[in-house]
Amino acid sequence: MGQKHWITFTTGETSEQRPEGNPIFVLLDLKMPKVDGLEVLQQIKADEELNMIPVVMLTSSREERDLVKSYKLGVNAYVVKPADFYAFVDAVKEIGVFWGIINESPPKSLKVNTLG
Repeated sequence: MGQKHWITFTTGETSEQRPEGNPIFVLLDLKMPKVDGLEVLQQIKADEELNMIPVVMLTSSREERDLVKSYKLGVNAYVVKPADFYAFVDAVKEIGVFWGIINESPPKSLKVNTLG
């Protein structure tokens, strides 16, 4: 893989330096302005430092091929964005509660190469 670039959530700017630590989960869209979400998913799941991070695809696509490809690439959940703004906000909150609070994340000591 080529040189890695990190995108800062709040600004969308790229950087060659990765912020310290890993996020609890990644919320990803298929349709982004500069890069395809499936490409980002593939890069995350191919990276030993990142591949244990759960990835939730939150997208407007109901296309079966997008759903199938996402799961084949290792997405942990696929959620179709509700059209109503308030329903969308509620969906994002529920995703955050599940992955950030309810779900038990792998321990920080777990390394990918220690899996059986």
